[in-house]
Amino acid sequence: MTKDTDDFLPAEERRLILRQYGKKFGLNIFIETGTNNGDTPWFLQDDFNELHTIELGKAQFLAARERFRHVPQVTCYHGDSTTQLAAVLSEITEPALIWLDGHYSGPGTASGTQNCPAMDEIRAIIADGRPHVVLVDDARCFYGGQHNPIGGNPMYDHYSTWDSLENVQALAESGGYTFVIKDDIIRLTP
Repeated sequence: MTKDTDDFLPAEERRLILRQYGKKFGLNIFIETGTNNGDTPWFLQDDFNELHTIELGKAQFLAARERFRHVPQVTCYHGDSTTQLAAVLSEITEPALIWLDGHYSGPGTASGTQNCPAMDEIRAIIADGRPHVVLVDDARCFYGGQHNPIGGNPMYDHYSTWDSLENVQALAESGGYTFVIKDDIIRLTP
């Protein structure tokens, strides 16, 4: 496992990393789980030909759909990313940059059947079979109820229900991905 212990970055700096990965890998499609207020696709709307964002919370979805009403390259989906991501993947025609941030983060965010659906999301990405580039936010929270090997203190107790970094790494590597952690982002590249 390649990792660092840097503090996590502000949202705008994480979005710059997403932009850099899209350019570095020549990707035209962006997929996000966890729309929240829609700031990430808003920031990236000129960097990709298609942007797909999935939100479980009904109020957040409706607000995002309204926000992107006049931005034709952004499509908003309402539902649980554990099922919606596979549906979105079946609609796209080429590899994508995929930002996994669809986890419960406390008040004001939605929770599905799992507090953190990242493992099921990664399974769906691997099953798709294309060489997507996957970045997963909040690496510090993947500690499986044990000591987090990269340090950091989760803000909420429910983070203890997330899977461990070791399990995320094993799953990603079984699908042919390299696994690196930098700036609190898990980076999976083909």
